[in-house]
Amino acid sequence: MRKWGIGAGTFGLLLLSACGGSDESEAENSPPSSEPIEVAIHIDEPAVTGETALIEAHVEQDGEAVEDAGEVLFEIWSEGEQEMGEQIEGEHSSDGEYMLEYTFEESGTHHVTAHVTARNMHSMPTEEIEVE
Repeated sequence: MRKWGIGAGTFGLLLLSACGGSDESEAENSPPSSEPIEVAIHIDEPAVTGETALIEAHVEQDGEAVEDAGEVLFEIWSEGEQEMGEQIEGEHSSDGEYMLEYTFEESGTHHVTAHVTARNMHSMPTEEIEVE
């Protein structure tokens, strides 16, 4: 009889521990949002040749900041020279902001594309900036 009580007690504990973790499992297994990610580029202006400018990409999904983007690359090139551009990885700062400090070496029109991959989605908006 004693063996039966120990076996039943062990089974009960296993059952309780399995049920106790179900809330976490459900949250982790909930389907991802089907809303697209939204990316907005912000660039310090005026940008001056030889001075550091702050370039930021703000990433949101369904109105909430995305803190877990898999990749944020800033592609920067001068007008008419996209093939000569460079890609630099941005750093996560906070509240869905990914940033890069960049020094423009030439004045004129430049383009910045933020290549963002997050939550199985990709977005690549481009902004134009005049550098003095």
